[in-house]
Amino acid sequence: MTNLPTLHQITARIWHLPGREPFMLAVDLAAFYGVEPKRIVEAVRRNPDRFPEDFCSPLTVSETQQLKSQNATSMMANRAFPIAFFEGGALMLSSVLRSERAAQISVLIVRAFIALKNHSVQFVKDTYAKHVETWIARSPVLSKTRRFVEMGWTFEQIWRALGRSQPTVVTAIRELQAFKAIDRLPEGMPAVQMELFGHA
Repeated sequence: MTNLPTLHQITARIWHLPGREPFMLAVDLAAFYGVEPKRIVEAVRRNPDRFPEDFCSPLTVSETQQLKSQNATSMMANRAFPIAFFEGGALMLSSVLRSERAAQISVLIVRAFIALKNHSVQFVKDTYAKHVETWIARSPVLSKTRRFVEMGWTFEQIWRALGRSQPTVVTAIRELQAFKAIDRLPEGMPAVQMELFGHA
């Protein structure tokens, strides 16, 4: 079927507001499904059992203003308060509209929400990694210990080079390993500590 929206176009119409799951607007869904916006509203009114509150709900006045600030200009096409369709509601529309296009659009919507979730997970991972790197950089013991471990130094070489007590160095290595900042333990780690790491 021709004139289907791209995954990027659909993802760009998934909105975010504090305290709300990611959602799509009725007017945008109407454009994607190829129907008039009023048909989307009618579908909800005629099938209330298929559209519970966790599937779709009207935005409040405050949320409408917040959405306008995100440049959601398409929402202006609705005179009434916009309806937010969460993932389940956006997909349920395909079963109500019952068309070949609706079936194809529902597949794209699933992929768009999956892409959004994957992006969010990756963002959290990247943010976490940056915090770990900052934490290590601010600690001379941790940063030097990691560098020595990566160079393949033994435990004895590391603690002698640092000029710190063995327990201090063991603690540093334990923290680095716990935050996955190192992928190996130095040779000669005290046996009891090796057991803690599962490398005895």
